[in-house]
Amino acid sequence: NGDPHPGNYLFHGGGRVTFLDSSGLSALVQLRVVAIEHSVRLVLRGATGAALRVLRITGLYDVFESDQ
Repeated sequence: NGDPHPGNYLFHGGGRVTFLDSSGLSALVQLRVVAIEHSVRLVLRGATGAALRVLRITGLYDVFESDQ
């Protein structure tokens, strides 16, 4: 979804995300719960810039497995 309004995220080529709001964070948390329920490994890859700052500030960076 390329429309950066509440509840959205902005994807670029290669799956790069440059916009992530509180609803996007909530969606990541919900996805993590589903992944755990289904014994699926969920890894954040290549988090940088604003998205990385938001993940660190909220403490979610430490909750998710990361490739960094």
